Amino acid sequence: MVRADMPKVVGGYLSEIMQVELTRFLGRKPYERMEEEANHRNGSYPRNFALKGIGEVTVKVPKGSERRVSDPGHSKKANNTKMS
Repeated sequence: MVRADMPKVVGGYLSEIMQVELTRFLGRKPYERMEEEANHRNGSYPRNFALKGIGEVTVKVPKGSERRVSDPGHSKKANNTKMS
């Protein structure tokens, strides 16, 4: 017999796993600062999955943003430069 709150428990567990993966990828915990400009967290979005034997599960998928020195938007000066 499946518990009534199983979809919520599984969704929370999967969301937590993805947060841990993003923490490892970024190399720092939420709200932890680094001296150099680096990748950062950028919120999350909900995803629904139907799991056999459990039902509809909602997962919060974290978003990360990666910045590189070569990105055009990396500095204000790069945005103001006109190309001929």
